[in-house]
Amino acid sequence: RAPARLLGDFAPTIDVFVTSCGEDVDLIMDTLAAAASQDYPPHRYRVFALDDAQDRALARAVASFNSRQAKAGTAHVTYLSREKIPGKPHYFKAGNLQFGISESRKTGLTSEFVAGLDVDAIAEPDWLRRTVPHLILDGNLALINPVQAPYNLPENDVLGQGLAASGGWLDDLRDNMGLSSCYGSGYVMRRSALDSIGGWPRVSVGEDIMCGFLLTGNGWGIAACSDVLQHDLTPGSLDALVKQRMRWV
Repeated sequence: RAPARLLGDFAPTIDVFVTSCGEDVDLIMDTLAAAASQDYPPHRYRVFALDDAQDRALARAVASFNSRQAKAGTAHVTYLSREKIPGKPHYFKAGNLQFGISESRKTGLTSEFVAGLDVDAIAEPDWLRRTVPHLILDGNLALINPVQAPYNLPENDVLGQGLAASGGWLDDLRDNMGLSSCYGSGYVMRRSALDSIGGWPRVSVGEDIMCGFLLTGNGWGIAACSDVLQHDLTPGSLDALVKQRMRWV
């Protein structure tokens, strides 16, 4: 899709969810700080830290961050961590996301859109302003994906970790053919669309792709925009890279 940008302070409400499960606290806080520092009206979006490891150090870091944010008058982060009952399926990231969706409703405020970031995905300051317009302009569009680019890419990238094909012309081709899906991070989604498929699919892996299948199967559209609006980490070793790609497959 051609670039678009939302102007002014008349903006739809958005809940942003950042999922984590025991990763380095500094890494998580970098992602949360970027999410909470958006060029977007502060009273029109909320950021939720969904901690699936019940990490007390992360809870303290979020509290400290919120104290600094309060002084600056900018958006703060709501820390949430669910109870995982032994012997009962908890569905990993999908379950964590659905927990966040459910908890966000308990505040009495239901946002028009929801968005998600992986724990290592640093969002550009205008991430929301440049994704939301696509959903406003097309009422049948359930979800918009921006391009994701790594910020620690090795020189020459001999293993193709930059995903140049997937994040470039192939995404454009899929979009033009109506074959885009949810890619798991950086997306902004219409909450009513997610509700229409019963929330996040109860699966242990691949919840993003499954969500995309269910949305398109129920008549919703999914699109990709050409803007690079998030930056993530590539795996730090060949072993980690193989594990990542096997998980994707």
